[in-house]
Amino acid sequence: MADTVRVGACQTPEIIGNPNAALDVMLRFAKEAEENKVDLLLFPECFLTGYILSEAYAAQYSYKLESAQFFEILKKLEHIKPVLVFGLNEKTAGRYYNSAVVVNKGKIVGVYRKTHLINPNELFYTPGNEMPVFEIKGLKYGINICYDTQFPEAAKAVSSQGA
Repeated sequence: MADTVRVGACQTPEIIGNPNAALDVMLRFAKEAEENKVDLLLFPECFLTGYILSEAYAAQYSYKLESAQFFEILKKLEHIKPVLVFGLNEKTAGRYYNSAVVVNKGKIVGVYRKTHLINPNELFYTPGNEMPVFEIKGLKYGINICYDTQFPEAAKAVSSQGA
């Protein structure tokens, strides 16, 4: 039997084009979550970068997760006790993804890339093709981003892995 896992879901202000302001909000929510003994803290879709459905915007506000720029963000999250799940625009191999990153004490645990994109608004993103499962205190969980929840195979994929 898994230990109790306290989950916090953040209802945040919408921040567009200012990842530093989004990071400040994340740190403030994380401090409050820590005070309330939250284990897993969730942030909205594209929270860090803002959710603007434009390829030009994504080109300006996307992160390569292995970049020095993203490493600086991770450094600011090293002291955070709850595991964080937050959305961002990700760029890798010349493609854009609507991603959720799982971070524990400033280290990337994994990434989920939205698999079901809204046509035509999100067609500049590449759909993800993996349904990773993560674990915290013996509890396995998967991630769906927004529209993904409309498709039962998304939940089936993570439940078949023990989530």
